[in-house]
Amino acid sequence: MSRTVGKIFCYLVSALAFFFSIVPVFVYGVFGAGSILLLCVGIFFLFFPSLVVYLNRKGRQRSMWIKALIIFLSVGLILCGSLITAMLYTAHGKGYDPARPPKTVLVLGCQVRGTEPSLMLTRRLEAAYQYLTQYPDAVCVVSGGQGDDEDIPEGEAMEQYLLEKGIEAQRIYKETQSTNTKENFLYSTQIISWEGLSKEIVVATDGFHQFRASMFAKDNGLVFHALPANTPWLLAPGYYARELMGVVKSALFDRT
Repeated sequence: MSRTVGKIFCYLVSALAFFFSIVPVFVYGVFGAGSILLLCVGIFFLFFPSLVVYLNRKGRQRSMWIKALIIFLSVGLILCGSLITAMLYTAHGKGYDPARPPKTVLVLGCQVRGTEPSLMLTRRLEAAYQYLTQYPDAVCVVSGGQGDDEDIPEGEAMEQYLLEKGIEAQRIYKETQSTNTKENFLYSTQIISWEGLSKEIVVATDGFHQFRASMFAKDNGLVFHALPANTPWLLAPGYYARELMGVVKSALFDRT
């Protein structure tokens, strides 16, 4: 009975991994590092029951490898689950107090297609726009440099988007040199200091990105609050998978 349940679990995880790695390609045209990771997870769980059966037939020594593999897999699942829990808590448990909202909004950059914000960046900008509309005293720092496949810096595209939505130019501060999240915060903190803006900030980015954002906010002496954008549910698993790798990399190599 336990083996049957185990097989069902593995095949279910495999099917979900394949679904969330492949379907977004046809719906949104998105296939990235997270999609590749999900594909690997799907392949692993698809063949895992057969691997266990094969090793069991090879005697006691191979059975030890099965135990080691299961322990490794369990530890990995626990770590991933813990990180995802932290990411969800940061996005939805570290919001701002509406009675005393931060006056500085930081919008983290994302891909620009030509000169137009991508779907993900548009959703971040919409979250910032709603906040700036609700709190007229708030100002905004838009942060993002120019990638090789982008016609203009992300910060410039973000500024133009907010201007077209009716946000006054004097409320927007532009940062266009950063190439990653660490630099987003490093250069934006410089602008915040130079312009005398409040260091208590609300960060407009996707929910999966908020945990890593909070790490760099702390490194730069900023008081962090989350303003999560609405990530399409079909894209969320792939982006959470990619962000797991991003969090580990940032924790090991990017912290100051």
